[in-house]
Amino acid sequence: MEEESKKGPGRPRVYPKRENRRGAPQLVVRVDVDVYEHVTSRPEGPRAYLEQLVRKDLTSGSSSLPLSGKSEEAAEA
Repeated sequence: MEEESKKGPGRPRVYPKRENRRGAPQLVVRVDVDVYEHVTSRPEGPRAYLEQLVRKDLTSGSSSLPLSGKSEEAAEA
C-alpha cells in the first residue's frame, strides 16, 4: 500500500464537498436530553427553530437565553 493512500487517525481537516450542501458551515453542539428532545420535536424542524431563536436574540440586542447548569458554571469562571 502506498504512503499517500493511508489515512491517519481522526477526522480529515478538509471535508469533501457534497452536492446537497449549500456551503453553509455546520455547528455541532452537545445539549441535555430534554433540550434535544424539545428541539428535534418542533414541527418546523430543528434547524429552522434554532435559527428563529438566534435571529430573535440578535434583533433583541441582548443574550437572554438561559444557560444549562454546566454552561452557567463555565460562564461564572
